[in-house]
Amino acid sequence: MTIDKNIFLIGMMGSWKTTVGRLLAKKLKRKFVDLDDQIEKAAGLIIAHIFEIFSEDEFRSLEAKQLKKIAQNENQVVGTGGGAVLQEKNRQIFLEQGITIFLRAEPAVLASRIRNKSKRPLLMKSDDIEATLREIWQKRQALYEASAHYILDTDELKPEEVAEKIVAYLQEQYEYNPG
Repeated sequence: MTIDKNIFLIGMMGSWKTTVGRLLAKKLKRKFVDLDDQIEKAAGLIIAHIFEIFSEDEFRSLEAKQLKKIAQNENQVVGTGGGAVLQEKNRQIFLEQGITIFLRAEPAVLASRIRNKSKRPLLMKSDDIEATLREIWQKRQALYEASAHYILDTDELKPEEVAEKIVAYLQEQYEYNPG
C-alpha cells in the first residue's frame, strides 16, 4: 500500500529535520519541502531578517500561511521549523493532514550538531547555545509530543539510521511500500 499523506518532521533546531528529510524523501521517492525555505521565498527575505525587521510574531504568521499552503499538496516530506508547533493551527495540520514524526534529541546533542548560529535567530545572541536550547526545549517539549504520531530519539543515531527507522515505522504502522 502507498500512502499519499505528507510526512511532517518536527523537532528542535539541530534535530536534523532537513538532513533526514532529504534522505527520507529520496528513500520514499517523494519531493522534499523545507518550510523555512518556502517562508524565505514568499517573504523575499532570509529568516533572520524577518525576525529583525518585523518580529517573531510576523514570522510565525508567515510560517502558518506557508504550512497551510504546503499541506494542500500530498506525497511530500516536509521539514518544518523548530517553532512551528507553537501555533495551534499548525499542530492541527500536523495531526490531521499528515504523518508527523518528532525527531527528539537532548539539548546537549542539539548544541553539538548546530554549526551556524547566524541562520537561527533565537540563538544569534546566545553565549551559551546549550542553555538556550534547554530553555526552548522546556517551553516546547509537550507541544512536540502532542503533535507527533511517532517520536524517534535521535541522540545515538546517524541521519541515515534515522531515515531508515522512519521507513521501518511507516512499513510497520501503515503497511507502507514506497515502490
